[in-house]
Formats: sequence, C-alpha cells, structure tokens
Amino acid sequence: MAKTLISFLGTGPLDKKKGTEAKDYTSPRKYLTAEYHIGDENLGNYSFVSLALHSKYKFDKIFLIGTSHSMWEEVYNQFRKRSEPSYNQDDPDYIYYDLLETCDNNNHKSDLTIPHREKVENVMPKGSKVVIIRYGLNESEIMENSNIVLSLADELKNGDELMVDVTHSFRSLPFIVMQLILYLRAVRPDIKVCHIFYGMLDISREMGYTPIVDLVSAMNMNDWVTGAYSFLEFGSAYQIAKLLGKEDKSDAVILKNFSDAMNLNHLDAIRKEAQKLSAIKEKEYATRLAGMVITPTVRDFVQRFGAIKKQSVFQLKLAKWQADHHNYASAYISALEAIISYVCELNQLDVDGYDDRELAKDIIRSRNKKDNKCPSEIQRIFPQMNRNRNALAHSLQTDNNCSQMVAQLRNNLKELESLIK
Repeated sequence: MAKTLISFLGTGPLDKKKGTEAKDYTSPRKYLTAEYHIGDENLGNYSFVSLALHSKYKFDKIFLIGTSHSMWEEVYNQFRKRSEPSYNQDDPDYIYYDLLETCDNNNHKSDLTIPHREKVENVMPKGSKVVIIRYGLNESEIMENSNIVLSLADELKNGDELMVDVTHSFRSLPFIVMQLILYLRAVRPDIKVCHIFYGMLDISREMGYTPIVDLVSAMNMNDWVTGAYSFLEFGSAYQIAKLLGKEDKSDAVILKNFSDAMNLNHLDAIRKEAQKLSAIKEKEYATRLAGMVITPTVRDFVQRFGAIKKQSVFQLKLAKWQADHHNYASAYISALEAIISYVCELNQLDVDGYDDRELAKDIIRSRNKKDNKCPSEIQRIFPQMNRNRNALAHSLQTDNNCSQMVAQLRNNLKELESLIK
C-alpha cells in the first residue's frame, strides 16, 4: 500500500529580485514561496504546494504533471535539497542549469520531454514520475493529455491511498484529473481517493498565509448524480439509499426495498414498493442535493407506476420500461405476466390466484374454450414470447439471434399496448 500524490506544476511568476546581481546564480524563473496552512496547522514556506503537502504526508511516490515549459529545475532543486542535506541549492549543479535553460526556452510546440528526466525523478520519493503533457490548446491536445493522465491509473496498486493537488498549472487540467478520479471511484474501489487539495494563492495577501483546502467533499455531488442515473436508467436506488442513510434511514429503507424488488423482478413487490415511493417524492431534506436528486427521480417512477389500478396495465408498462432500459430478459417475463393478468381480468378470474392464472394459460392455449374470452392476437403473441423467454431463462438453442429476439419483443409490446389498457 502506497501513499501517492498527483500534483500539477506550472511556471510561476517571476521573482524580479532574483538573478540581478553579478554573483547571483539563482534564476528569476522561480515560484515565489508561500506560507501554506491546512486548517490551523502551519506547514511552513514552500515554493509549490506538493512540497508543502509532502512535508505533512510523506508520500511514497509523487506523480508530478506539467508541460515541457514548467519549472522542472525548481522541482530538482527543492527535492534534491531535501534528499541531500549537503547539496547547496544556492550554487546548483549543471543539471539545474540545463533544466532551466531548456524549460525556459520550451513552448507549446516543443516535444514532450525534458533533459535529465530520470535525475529529477530520482531526487523525488522512489517510484515518482515526471509526467509531461501538452498545453491543451485544441481538442487533439486535450485528448492526448487525458490519455496521459488516465494512464496513471496503471501505476496505482491495490490498497493505494491517492491524494490530488490541483493548485498549479493550467486551469483546464483539474478537469482532466477529475476524469481519473471518477474512473477510480467507479472502477477501482481498491484505490482510496483521500483528498483533493487546492492551495488558495489568490487570497494569500488577505489572509497573510495560503490556505490549502480539501475539495474531496465536492465528490459527493458526483455520487448523487451517478445515483440518480442508476435509479432512472436501471431502477437501482442503492447508491441514493446509501447516501440518504446518513440523513434519513427510513426513506433509505424504502429506496432499498424498491431496488431489491426491481432487481428480483418481483412484479407484485415492485408494484407495492412503487406506491410507497409516493411518501418521499416531495419530501424536503436537510441536504439540498438530496432533494434535487430524489424528488425528480422518485416523481418519475411514481408518475409512471404509482397510480395504475389494473395489474395487467402495470405489468405491461413495467415491461415497456424494462425494454426501453435494455433489461430485455425481465421485459419478457413482465410482458408474459401482463398477458396472463389481462386474460384473468377478461374472464373475471383472480389475477393473484395460482390456479386461476394457470387456467388463464389454458385459455390462451385454447385448452379451455368454454365461454372464455381471449383475443386472437394474444393467442398468437403469447407462444412466441414464451419460447423466447424459455430460451433466455434456460439457455436453450433457438433459431432467433439476439437482435431478432429484441426486435420481436419491441414489436410484441407495441401490439400489446393497443390491447391492454
């Protein structure tokens, strides 16, 4: 398990006092130091944030991202000073000057390389990487930068703790690193994103120091958004229930029970749980974000399913919803049950009784013609849908390919909608 920092490196403002004396070997191209604080803790004076953060968290490795014009000479100078106490940063070696001259002259057209790259990485914690990206001046460069940053996921191991600093460099780059964070949170739960730091240099003069704030709580908004997507797209409210459980456990249980019913495709339970959603569709929560997500998503389900009286209509609407959301196997089951319920309703049979539902099947199959009602369209559609459903449920061979089965489902649902109302 490694404690890892991803940070950005810019060019910094010029220190006009530097490099003006005849014997002054330091460069004016240098980050001005700032006194960084996290909360009430004074981390000290540093030229860029990753140094301040490293003093507190002692990272096992640092992935430092910058352009070929960024101040890599300052990274080399400062980290070497900390790794080699005998190093005289006031009279740096040729590597520093090589980096200074090359990086200072580089521009947006330069190759993605810097001299002495390995030397820079070696003065940083073991396993650290120098990551060179483009300026991001057009879509092609932005895509290239995205690919470079996203590839850092391959460098992270199971159990790693990740911290991100978005203080320096171009303001477009934090959007790219957010892609990486969202990917890790969705696909790599073995990686823990602990902090997203931002050094507020813009208020340093007012505060008398530079506060470093943690933006990780802003990721909660994304959790709610992905939860809303899962709810609307798949009927899964587990994410929302988990988030809401910190505020309202009873409503979280309602959402969880609804999701359980949807995932089991338990049609009677789905109908009952959908009705229970009405109790929370207009509820106000202490967290505004909760209401912004829960109210429209729950309202959508209630409007679709909450007030339907006839069981056949409910089951058919559910089948249509499942098909529209690509849950085709469940849609086949729901549609077949809608047909059986419909025949029960036509013949005054108990839609919830096992024996009556079996009798409805016999009516559909023309095994019981005595004064029973069943449209010819139902007798044609039911066997076809049942064959496809059995093939899916029991992995049976069928003459239909998957695309044909989906097309048949959609056509059958369209026809059933004109019958079951």
